[in-house]
Amino acid sequence: MREEKNFFHFFLSSPESSIPKACQDIASTKAAYRFFSNKRIKPDLIMEAHQLKILEKVSDSKVVLKIQDTTELNYNSQKSIKGLGYLDNSKCIGLKVHSTLVVSEVGLIISQKVWSRDKVGTKHTRHEKPIEEKESYKWLESLKETESMFSDKLQIMIADRESDIYDLFTMPRRKNSHFLIRASQNRLLKDIDKKLFTALEKADAKGNLVIEVGRKKGQDSRLANLTVKYERLSIKAPKNTPKEIKDVSLNAILVEEREFSDGIEPIKWILLTTLEIASLEDALKYVRWYSYRWLIERFHFVLKSGCQIEKLQLGSSEQIQKALAMYSIMSSIILFITYKARIEPDSSAEEIFTKKELKVLYLLTHKKEYTSKNTITFKDSILYIAKLGGFLARKSDGNPGLKTIWLGYRKFYDIIQGVNLIKHFKYINT
Repeated sequence: MREEKNFFHFFLSSPESSIPKACQDIASTKAAYRFFSNKRIKPDLIMEAHQLKILEKVSDSKVVLKIQDTTELNYNSQKSIKGLGYLDNSKCIGLKVHSTLVVSEVGLIISQKVWSRDKVGTKHTRHEKPIEEKESYKWLESLKETESMFSDKLQIMIADRESDIYDLFTMPRRKNSHFLIRASQNRLLKDIDKKLFTALEKADAKGNLVIEVGRKKGQDSRLANLTVKYERLSIKAPKNTPKEIKDVSLNAILVEEREFSDGIEPIKWILLTTLEIASLEDALKYVRWYSYRWLIERFHFVLKSGCQIEKLQLGSSEQIQKALAMYSIMSSIILFITYKARIEPDSSAEEIFTKKELKVLYLLTHKKEYTSKNTITFKDSILYIAKLGGFLARKSDGNPGLKTIWLGYRKFYDIIQGVNLIKHFKYINT
């Protein structure tokens, strides 16, 4: 039992390391491999306890945004792992991971589906299959499964162009369940001789909106000024759909960035939603909600770059999925504390740290004892953590990023374990 406790401590404090390196001794390493090999332990069970805790935190939230996205875990350098399948590049093998990140005013939770492809499909046979047999069914399935979690709240599924699926438009949903997705197909419209994109582009501009655009490869985060248009449009059912599936009316929003610097890829989103648009304020709110989709990309960044999940050496996809569940929980927590510090900077740091931990954190950054007169806000605590990870906190540096917070959190965790052994620091243990 002690070995298993040690395994979890080292595993969580040094997730980017190999299992033997993280566990640091033979007993803990054996405990780790026993854990991952235990067939009674399922990834869903690991995730379930985390979900229940976060559900309590979001109980007072009136709106939740369920952001879906798919990523790949590439294990092409470890082809001996059992149970892997083909990735989008058919020459590579690994696992496909579809995540739902639930964002509210309070917190983040995560649910996942993981699978391997036994073969790569072809486009000309795709339309012959029912939606339940297609890989794209993951979007509908995740929407259905998360509906019951938030039966008393307004819930909105948010997803990118891959989710532009007509079966999603027509699937039965709860009254409080909606979707807000980015269109990829220039669909035919009913009653007018136009297609979706053309109809929106010719519509009158209704207003403007400034949003934050997340960091991308070669581009820092920035503010974008968007022109907003919207229309209620009736979309024709595709020719290959069954007769019982009818045309559907949706609200469509076009947002476009018309002024931008050289080297910047301008934003042009066409969004489809079941949410009602009664005013410009409604449309602006929905565009802002969609702009939060980049959070799930940052979640994948933490999962791959911080945890280095693709470098984990285990014998089977089942074992990897257990590790993935644990890493996903930690990644979502890191993501949560990073952005909560920006949204609610003045809230108390005691929401995430104990008084004992705050004493240590204050001592590390100020070189003096923490007293009851000192007030540490959420923003302060994250800044202190980031400094441990190498953040310089100069005026020109802006907010600390996920990487420095991740590194600082790991270092702080190790320091806390060391402090627990130093009994003569009485003011820490009071």
